[in-house]
Amino acid sequence: GPLGHRLAGRTVTGAHRRGKYLWLALAEGPDAVPDEGLIVHLGMSGQMLVTDPADPLAKHTHGRLVFTDGGHELRFVDQRTFGGFALADLVDGVPEGITHIALDPFDPDYDRDVVVRDIKRRRSGIKRV
Repeated sequence: GPLGHRLAGRTVTGAHRRGKYLWLALAEGPDAVPDEGLIVHLGMSGQMLVTDPADPLAKHTHGRLVFTDGGHELRFVDQRTFGGFALADLVDGVPEGITHIALDPFDPDYDRDVVVRDIKRRRSGIKRV
């Protein structure tokens, strides 16, 4: 499909997470700066599985990325089909559309003091903040 054509030949330079979103940073080659991200939303039941391409496809396989590194592929399996893929330009390393999502507390760049100050200065419910 159209997404597959846009991914062909791209190099995955890293895997990242923010909230419920995962993304693979994509570049034009191994030494290039990543410029796009393949965003994956797992939904409620989605899974990303690294498999041998010879393994039989699971019943609810909705996407496959074949790697040229020696026989691995990444499969997106989701029995409820709430998840999905999207391709987006990267803004400071984060895909457009999810830049508003805060860093996860386990992210090495997470700064607890900055977050606490930001929460204290706002007058809103904690979920919205």
